[in-house]
Amino acid sequence: MIHISEENIQNRFDTILCLRPGAESTAAVIERIRQQIQNQRFPMGQKRFFIIAGIFRYAIAAAIVIGFYVGFAYFGRPITMTSTAWAKVVKKVEQAKTVQFRLWVKMTGMPDAEIRVYDSSEYGSRLDLYVEGKNTIKIYGPADKNEFVMVASDGQVLSRTTFTDDQRQQMIQRQKDPREFVKLFLEGNPKKLSGKTINGVETEGLEVTSPKVGGGMFENATGRIWADVSTQFPVRMEIDGISDGGRIQTNIVMDQFVWDAPLDAGEFEPNIPTAVQPATEMKMADIDEKSLIEGLRFFAEQSGGKYPSSLASMTIDAEFWQIRKDKYGNKSFAAQDMEKLSFLTAAGQFYQGLVEKDCAVEYHGDTVTAKDSDKELLRWKISDDEFRVIYGDLQVDTVADKNKLLDISLALSGKKLEPDKRGLVMRMFSLSEKDLIRGLGVWLVLLEGHYPDTLELKIALKQADSLLNKKYGSLTQTDKETKRLAEAKASDIFFAGAFYEKLVREKKEPVYYGDKITVTDSGRVLIRWKISKENYRVIFGNLDSKSVTAEELAELEKQSLK
Repeated sequence: MIHISEENIQNRFDTILCLRPGAESTAAVIERIRQQIQNQRFPMGQKRFFIIAGIFRYAIAAAIVIGFYVGFAYFGRPITMTSTAWAKVVKKVEQAKTVQFRLWVKMTGMPDAEIRVYDSSEYGSRLDLYVEGKNTIKIYGPADKNEFVMVASDGQVLSRTTFTDDQRQQMIQRQKDPREFVKLFLEGNPKKLSGKTINGVETEGLEVTSPKVGGGMFENATGRIWADVSTQFPVRMEIDGISDGGRIQTNIVMDQFVWDAPLDAGEFEPNIPTAVQPATEMKMADIDEKSLIEGLRFFAEQSGGKYPSSLASMTIDAEFWQIRKDKYGNKSFAAQDMEKLSFLTAAGQFYQGLVEKDCAVEYHGDTVTAKDSDKELLRWKISDDEFRVIYGDLQVDTVADKNKLLDISLALSGKKLEPDKRGLVMRMFSLSEKDLIRGLGVWLVLLEGHYPDTLELKIALKQADSLLNKKYGSLTQTDKETKRLAEAKASDIFFAGAFYEKLVREKKEPVYYGDKITVTDSGRVLIRWKISKENYRVIFGNLDSKSVTAEELAELEKQSLK
């Protein structure tokens, strides 16, 4: 019999559930769960608890959102039905008042898990979790309460999780049930599958492959659905997903459907005696931009500044726990980090929502680090004309669709723009810290390790013109390549000054010390500006940059002005 450590259970319990348990109650529920499964034989050894990644996530979310199952992936947005037969399938499942089914989960390195799901639009939901044939936990989600209760097979109440009305609506918007699954499936250019007989039932099927399958849980996935030709009810649904760069493969099968069969109200009540208190009381965490940022921050803290290579939740989970293992070995998680774990899971769930809503989401965690303040880590569309952008240092901005703005401006002015000039104009729409550093680098070359006394554009450009003529000669008399190089250097200086003036216009309180600082002053402030109420951005003499607090800036400037 293997030993299931407290760390194994605690890590999975906190991450997968996306909950915020009190520190005092966590140990109790961990011990009770361990007692339930201690005699199980796990092929992957004692490295991980069986509720890793998707298995428990499916079950918990289904219990939270009454009648809405995470096990049914999101394949797209509402569609125009092109098949009369599949339109009937949609209608049939929309009209169903109850459904029962089995959900199998197989995952690389994990034991198989089975979830029996019972849902009633009147009474709520219940999920029975089995591992290797043994019922370990039941999860109850009564329709008339904003809570779900987790009960062990021996009757012990492991936890009660409560959530607000707003959180219920938030989850309803994110999760889909079998009814929505069927409606959303057809959008992704599905391939018709050859008809086959399943348990004596003649069926027709569809298949689609897309990163949307699973709503962002996987990096890519294929979904399949088969429906009874006679009754038009779904008979079997499948998802094959990959994550962690293909190292983790997950297979989910939903079958043994029973539609519209009577269910008793008592099957959805845990019937816990009033005197019995759950081992832990929990509150559900919000899934929003704030939680996303905190989750990314926590990952970067643990990884030395790196971010997950993908925001598919399975990948976040695999990479995070590998980092923890490499960094801390078997050391238990600190109590103060418990809430941060919930943010990490929320980051993946927030990303899932962006994928589902077709927000033109782009993520660059495989190349961007916490030091890359000028690079986009994540962006998504928030309107026809705007994007929300999170940079490498986790600063956030709302930016315009610059290509669209330029096209509108040109249309209004009636002017034309040569293709080779479009990049320069677009750069004005996209001024950033990168432009400032690039221009300052040109100044170092022209002034042999020094900076100009001022970045005010008119003065700086006049000085730069003189220095460029001295270095490259008159542009009217030089060769084509030299002229191109000199013009590029002049552009870099111009955009550096333009960014500085942008900081002034936006009242970011920029202060420049170029008359006192040289390239050898690696620890001294060359320029700084405000990025939030309590924080500043600093570029040092050697052109390194970092974000600092107001207190840290005061000390740095004190040293710089000595």
